[in-house]
Amino acid sequence: MTDSETPPSPAADAEQLPRHTTPTWEVEMLISGAAVFAMLQLPGWLGDHILSLLPRFAQGAWVILTLIYAYLTSAAVILAITFALHLLLRAQWIALVGMRSVFPDGVRWEKIRTGRILHDFLRQHDNGAAIAIERADNRATVIFACGVMMSMTLLWLGLAACLAFVATVVFNHATHLHIDPLYLLAGLVTLIFLPLVLGMGLDFWLGCRPRPNTWFRRLIAGLFAIYRRLGMLPSHSVSRILESRIGTRRFQWVSIGVILPVTMGVFMSMYAWHGDMHIGNYDWFPQFAEPHAGVVAAAHYDDQRDAERDPAEPYIQSEVVTGPYLQLTVPYFPKQDAPPLRKTCRTATAARTADTRANALLGCLTALHAVSLDGKSLTSLHYDVASDPRTERPALQAMIDVRSLALGRHELRVARPPLPPDLFGKRDKTKAWIIPFWR
Repeated sequence: MTDSETPPSPAADAEQLPRHTTPTWEVEMLISGAAVFAMLQLPGWLGDHILSLLPRFAQGAWVILTLIYAYLTSAAVILAITFALHLLLRAQWIALVGMRSVFPDGVRWEKIRTGRILHDFLRQHDNGAAIAIERADNRATVIFACGVMMSMTLLWLGLAACLAFVATVVFNHATHLHIDPLYLLAGLVTLIFLPLVLGMGLDFWLGCRPRPNTWFRRLIAGLFAIYRRLGMLPSHSVSRILESRIGTRRFQWVSIGVILPVTMGVFMSMYAWHGDMHIGNYDWFPQFAEPHAGVVAAAHYDDQRDAERDPAEPYIQSEVVTGPYLQLTVPYFPKQDAPPLRKTCRTATAARTADTRANALLGCLTALHAVSLDGKSLTSLHYDVASDPRTERPALQAMIDVRSLALGRHELRVARPPLPPDLFGKRDKTKAWIIPFWR
């Protein structure tokens, strides 16, 4: 830098932070810096610990667990995006503060070469370093507050679903009534939020008509007081401040515009995870609508499957069976197996002892998951009650003698009942799993 370009000595106010700097900026950066990496790891941790529970439960509990995962994962994703964006905005703010200290006289417009119209336009809208720094400071704080507020909303929804799930499991275990958790969740949501929604609706449409100190006003005010004590109607909160600044409708649309895409993205990732969706240009690669003999799925081989994330489907020890027996394990999946057993296994319903009921259920499951080898039904197949050693979930196990099989490719088929519709209404009507193996 030449002497002519050396900036004048910084003024006293250019050597320190502006007076109107947000007092929480240091804490904001500490939280964002420490938590952003944890939030990026949290979705994977939730997937390993929550979605691995899905094969243990029937349809109603399965839906609630999916909602819990979606709410908590969406909250973690929003926090991760918020903290990363906040750090970026704070970096921009720090850069502006630093540049003000180094070059206190700001932009030297006479040295900028550009078109006259653009030059005049930019110079006319230059409000100075102090205002730019203050706006960057405020922008970072508002982004931080918005992200935390939206994540807390999803976190409360996830915790409510968790409480409904735990309450249902405990109630069903204690009473043996087997209430569908989805119905209990819907009942709890209705019981908790319906009075508030009705009160807010009546207040919006009729609140301006009754005179002060009428029974209607006292009733609505008393209802709001109850919800305020429950922490659901705070008078002074981040959401109230933002709503008062940008307007109720705009605040609602902004919230929906952030939460809805993130939540839908989480659901789509689940669909891709449990389905056959592959990211990439695979339009011209063969993709069968139903299980096909020409598909070798890693989930069907114990030495290849991901025990926590793969679906609860039958598996054998390996693609190449070298021993005298083929070990077939069929995990019990309540969402799939319980409905047909409840309808068709009458002997288990009428059983008076535990052993009689267990034998009846074993016979029904044997018929439900009939096996054929190379197109020939294995009528003498015997299932034993076992468990998946890696997931500790109950399963059926059969040892199939393959000593007489010729060398080469063989095909095992395991019958299965159709699954109920998934969250997207898609029905899986597959009648059998197909497991190819080689000798």
